[in-house]
Amino acid sequence: MCVAEKITQTPTPPVGPHRRWRRAWRAAPLVIAAGVTLFLQLKAVPSLSDVPHVPRAWVAFFDTHDFLKNALGFGGLAAAVQFASFGMRPPASGPVLWRTGGLMVTVAALELAQVFLPERSCDWHDIVAGCLGIAISCFFWIGMVQARNPRGS
Repeated sequence: MCVAEKITQTPTPPVGPHRRWRRAWRAAPLVIAAGVTLFLQLKAVPSLSDVPHVPRAWVAFFDTHDFLKNALGFGGLAAAVQFASFGMRPPASGPVLWRTGGLMVTVAALELAQVFLPERSCDWHDIVAGCLGIAISCFFWIGMVQARNPRGS
């Protein structure tokens, strides 16, 4: 039996408990970011002034810079999504692009859902801001994938 046959016949070890915990810790930022994003997108009043534990300087800045607030918020959500799935499969930029497209559809859906809230409205500027934040995050993660797998995808 040659060495190549031994390598292909070697069984893969079962997933240990430490790997399961690693996956859970990777998913934790995703759950937190998704919860915060949903809360901020679907609350009745768009201002951050009624959200507890947010520094007043941040409230004043982000209430006057709505575009940046949306770009950073959805960019952070996209980073959490990519981080949660990073390392689960062999690195490739294709899945990153699929997740990014799904997040961009989510931005549009959340913005359209604001039509049904009393003091909110759908604004295409917010959709552009969210998609821009997601795109920047996508480019960051594609760079990380390419650095991790220099042979290409």
